[in-house]
This record gives sequence, C-alpha cells and structure tokens, in this order.
Amino acid sequence: MPPAPVNRRRWWIWGCGGCAALALLAIAVIVFVFIRIFTGSPLRHFPTEAGAATTHDHFQAGSNLNTETLLIVDPHALAQVEAYYEQALHRNGWTTDTHDPSQASSGDTWRIARTDSPSQTGSITFTTVGTNTDIAVTYNY
Repeated sequence: MPPAPVNRRRWWIWGCGGCAALALLAIAVIVFVFIRIFTGSPLRHFPTEAGAATTHDHFQAGSNLNTETLLIVDPHALAQVEAYYEQALHRNGWTTDTHDPSQASSGDTWRIARTDSPSQTGSITFTTVGTNTDIAVTYNY
C-alpha cells in the first residue's frame, strides 16, 4: 500500500502542533498575569527593621480588589518598632495617620496608604508577644 499523501501528514503535524502551541501560549499568559499581579504588590517593598522577619505573606486576588496580608515578627520593643515605622513609612512613599510612638500600646492600629495612590488603603496593627512585636499589615488595592 502506498504511503499516505504528504499533505495529510502535514495537517496532523500542524493541527496537533498548533493546538499545543495555543495551549502553551495560554498557560504563559496566565502565568505572566499572576506573576505581574503578585510582584506588582505595594507590599513587595514594605520596609522592615533590621532583625525583623516576614513570617507570612498572603495574597488574595479578586475581580475588583486585591488584598495582601503581611505578618512580620520584630525582636525590638513596641515603642522602638513604632518609632521605626513612623519614619520608615514616610521615607518610602507611605502615609499614615498621626501617632506618638512614646505612647505605644499593644494593639495599636494605624491606617496607611501609598502616597501615589491615596484611595488604596490598609492598616498596620502592632501587638506585643513576649519580647517580640508582631506587625500585621493588610493592604487593599
């Protein structure tokens, strides 16, 4: 029996190869979008004091609103941590409501916003846990 015509073989190659290429392209676009959303988060460059460690970073994408929660454990005393953030946030493009770090108490919550996006808001909550200060940052954008 003679071999199948060449154009029939090419149809299978182009058909299967084309479908695979489209599937690969769709996957690449989806991955790119999620990486862009995640790396574009305003909390990617959130200031942390020397010795502090990020223990949790949770990102939730919504249709109209993205929310990110960042948990930081800082080994310094609460008043020192609040004094650090009072200065560091303003130097790094954030605004906060006015606070006096010398009056710091566990459970203090500050409202924050990016200087370039004042309609996108969040909060920072400072909590004393033993000798550490836990910092919970939530930001909606």
